[in-house]
Amino acid sequence: MSNFFNFNNPVCMAGNSPSTFSYDPSILSLKELLLYELKQIAYYVDRLEGLDIDKSNIRGKLIDYISLIIVNLDFKRNSFNSIIESLKKIKEELEEEYQNVCENRGVIFQPLKPGKGVDSSKADLITAINQGERQSLLKNTSLSKEKKNLYEIMMNLITNACFYLVEIKTFDQRFEKGEKAVVRLLNATNFMAVPDKKLLDKIEEFGNENQDIISYYENMLFEKYGPITQVDVSLDMVEGKAILVSGHSFKDLELVLEATKERGINVYTHGELILAHAFDKLKKYPHLVGHYQKSMHNFVLDYSSFPGAILMTRNSQPHIDLIRGRLFTLDKNPAYGMTGLSDENMEPLIKSALEARGFTRDEKIETLKVGFDQDAVNNKLAEITNKLKTKEINHLILIDLLNYLEPMDKYMEKLFSILPKDDYIISFSYKETRNNLWHINSFSALFLFNKIIKHLKSEFNFADINLTVFLTRCDIHSVYHVLNLKHLGIKHIFLGECCPTTVNPTLVCGLQDLFNIHKISNTPEDDLKIILNGKS
Repeated sequence: MSNFFNFNNPVCMAGNSPSTFSYDPSILSLKELLLYELKQIAYYVDRLEGLDIDKSNIRGKLIDYISLIIVNLDFKRNSFNSIIESLKKIKEELEEEYQNVCENRGVIFQPLKPGKGVDSSKADLITAINQGERQSLLKNTSLSKEKKNLYEIMMNLITNACFYLVEIKTFDQRFEKGEKAVVRLLNATNFMAVPDKKLLDKIEEFGNENQDIISYYENMLFEKYGPITQVDVSLDMVEGKAILVSGHSFKDLELVLEATKERGINVYTHGELILAHAFDKLKKYPHLVGHYQKSMHNFVLDYSSFPGAILMTRNSQPHIDLIRGRLFTLDKNPAYGMTGLSDENMEPLIKSALEARGFTRDEKIETLKVGFDQDAVNNKLAEITNKLKTKEINHLILIDLLNYLEPMDKYMEKLFSILPKDDYIISFSYKETRNNLWHINSFSALFLFNKIIKHLKSEFNFADINLTVFLTRCDIHSVYHVLNLKHLGIKHIFLGECCPTTVNPTLVCGLQDLFNIHKISNTPEDDLKIILNGKS
């Protein structure tokens, strides 16, 4: 793999550079207070919907606000007052409605008590920062390590679910069942005295809804853009004006492609949007010329070297301190240094691209395989399923796409060399010529990974087969996917080493302690003992 997309390149490994991941403590405190208000709103929405009062409108706003405040890593301080006032107004109206409904129906009115150190009547910035700090301090000093981990895991689940639910809303669809599940789980975080077992039950209960949310999202994309096919995606640079679309939202990418038709601008994907090239409807655009990315995590490197305009799609703003003037977003609350695009008007983005230098010459790099051949995958899965049923395969091991190939490649090389011959490996990353290894050469691992898991689940009870999963890719969805797999009943889940700015190390410890998730060790022999001895 070339330096253009080389995970071993030292520059690419520098994902924890201060320029990429520096956080303003005051912003974190403000977010803590905003989260407090969101939790209060969730309480009253949950109560009212429990009384068969439709609050879908407020529920939808709640999902949007969670995404706005939690998913995005930054927001402008001067936006705080308008956000907090809006949230307080919603909460007050909900509380009043709940009281009136209770009185009319003869139901006991149970208002939510305000948190310690929170005075909703005071809304100036300094007071708000202090109140947010007190909320954070209260959690850190009054909760046990286990309970803090449980609440962190719950918030991670909520955050990731909202990512999918907001994406669904961009297509003018709603998955209300999933939205209600998020409200219930967020409401559960209001109560600090709840026993750990009950919180674990809440997380387990959310697992079913979690699977449904992901399935709805994937099916919606397939319906909108057609099936995924296997394609070679160009990493080449093409002479001419350029726009980079970075993030998660296929809808935003489609808006850019439509707006730039016949405008003399080439469009490049970045990040998770590489999968767009495998969708029939999106790859038909001739000016979608390729994928531009030099690093997996240090986006400053990519943005600063791209000679055109950059669109950050909704709910995907990393914290950027260095790049100014060429960053745009459709988010309603753009971070510092970013220009918001109103009413999906792409003209400011297009103007910036036309005024920028663009690529001055063609440069050949290489291609990456993205997507997969549906028929070939189905045939291979049928073969593996049959061998599992006849016991020709004793143990099945799935290895996700790696973020970093070193030192994991050495680990995998050793692990494969000591595996029993009746074990079988499905690997999205490490490639070796072996009879008991199916290497899937596709960068878009997530959709296919989910397809494999769903197929196996339809054929087996996971408690009855020996199945191990290595999750070696680290991103904002890692914890979410770990818990999904655990909920499905997979015994052995190993999580790779993650950059602390990507996955909170405390959260990883919580997964180990509470859900028996294993961290990939430095010694494959020790991990193999866990796998083969059936320890969970």
